[in-house]
Amino acid sequence: MSLALIELNDAEITVSIDGDLVSRHPGTAVMLPQNLITGQQAHKQARLQPRLRKNQFWDQLSTEPMPEATALVRHNADLAFKQLEALWNEVRARTEGIIIAVPSTFSKQDLGLILGMCQAGNIPVRSMVDLAVLTASSAAVKRTAFYL
Repeated sequence: MSLALIELNDAEITVSIDGDLVSRHPGTAVMLPQNLITGQQAHKQARLQPRLRKNQFWDQLSTEPMPEATALVRHNADLAFKQLEALWNEVRARTEGIIIAVPSTFSKQDLGLILGMCQAGNIPVRSMVDLAVLTASSAAVKRTAFYL
């Protein structure tokens, strides 16, 4: 079986299996009073209820209580967990685990939170990689390479 690659960022989260893009989701959540919606469904719902939209929870990943906390959502990590769980549920039948690509701006604490979320959701993480390194590894280098 294959591994799924999940690229995390606030603008768009992509999921690929064997190099084929299988889904794209905005890093968006809508906090309804009795429900939490993420991804494409949240993006559509946000137009109807823009004040309930959250779209920077991956960039501001933390367990700090949010002012508008609800019984379902206490902090940004809860929003991220819900979206990560939904992404895994989409691909779990086609893959044995995931590789997570993250922006270089994520701290060790952010990475720890993500791994903790995966453990709580029984999501088998095989590896984590910096998104810039992953992108650069697929680019052809001719003659001279610069490492910054």
